Amino acid sequence: MDNLKRFIKGECREDEFYEVLELLKGLKKSDELEEFMRSHWNDLDSKLDNHQKIGDTERFNLILDRIHHHINVDNNRGRVVSRIFAGYSKIAALLLIPLISAFIIMFFKYNYSKDYDAPITTMNAPAGVYSEVCLPDGSSVFLNSQSELSFPVTFENSDVRKVNLNGEGYFEVIDDDKPFIVNTNGVTVNVTGTSFNVSAYCNDEEVYVALVDGSLSVSVNHPNHGDIPIDILPGDVAVLSKESSKIMVESDANMDIYTSWIKGRMTFINEPLESVLRKMERKYGVVYKIKDSSLKDYHITATILNETLEQFLELLSVSSSLEYKILRVTDEEGNVFDKRIVELYKK
Repeated sequence: MDNLKRFIKGECREDEFYEVLELLKGLKKSDELEEFMRSHWNDLDSKLDNHQKIGDTERFNLILDRIHHHINVDNNRGRVVSRIFAGYSKIAALLLIPLISAFIIMFFKYNYSKDYDAPITTMNAPAGVYSEVCLPDGSSVFLNSQSELSFPVTFENSDVRKVNLNGEGYFEVIDDDKPFIVNTNGVTVNVTGTSFNVSAYCNDEEVYVALVDGSLSVSVNHPNHGDIPIDILPGDVAVLSKESSKIMVESDANMDIYTSWIKGRMTFINEPLESVLRKMERKYGVVYKIKDSSLKDYHITATILNETLEQFLELLSVSSSLEYKILRVTDEEGNVFDKRIVELYKK
């Protein structure tokens, strides 16, 4: 276990690293490694105050089971696929971060040179969850519900810092000589160091790029419209119509509409009802059905804080002439097994 201790501290030699790699491959079957991790757990616990204690043996075994389930080392292909899902407690992080951080750094140090493209990792934010992702260069991305971000595990072997977004993300980009590029549905955003929001869900008719500070350019990914970049200034919002593949720029926009979600709010100003309902779907993990087509002409102005789905719908009902029903799809035994359905009617 001495090699593993040096490994966690990032101090092991290359030959020791490969010994640790073999040990990690046998994680599920290794009683010795499990005992080491249990000792590491207890050592962490002894260094914390009483109100910070990280848990008992039952809690340790539960987390260890999750580690067993989510770590997969593929020796034949020479790469590691690791997923740490949002929602794991800080307790799990105390156990995993030193081990996995050292493993990733050492693995790519010894297995990838400038002759190879860095492997891609993907982070997801499920319905009703906001996630923060720290990129290899220190930049941060806040992912909105039902969003996905893909990026290389290192930017060292590339002349650019390129990521792919499907959904919505708020970016705080570290200033660097390497351009930072966001590829998303129909749009490329090119920046250096800046803060901005990109909303590009597949089922939305438009893509929005809102610049908070710094500078950036936006271009259309379409063969018939070229890729001539459009520069925008702080306070501007670039809006791409997916139907026409054209970009319009709104100056001095209300940034709260585009960025309040990272503070737990949803701000709507004269927003079409269907757009509001699509955001409701992502936040609450439901499906909406409009039963009266005239409701599609409705526009909503409201600020939603931490309301439940029922409170959210009640606010819509009070501010407009609509009624709703929440249906739970169940099996023959009455077990709920699918998303709830929200039906909307005109009063």
